[in-house]
Amino acid sequence: MIRHGRANGPGRGASHPKAKLTEDLVRQIRAEYAAGGCTERDLADRYGVDAGTMHRLLTRQTWKYVA
Repeated sequence: MIRHGRANGPGRGASHPKAKLTEDLVRQIRAEYAAGGCTERDLADRYGVDAGTMHRLLTRQTWKYVA
């Protein structure tokens, strides 16, 4: 696993093989939501993720390391 770079799992954030978002997109999404005028569901549909995923992103349960 170490030789293949997987000693700590598949990666986090954008380095995860199934990631649909990047750190820059997470910042953009959080800024859009903070500005108002859109719901979590609107953002989830726009960025192609599940509503639960968007909720966890916006409440910083995931992507915690992105400022």
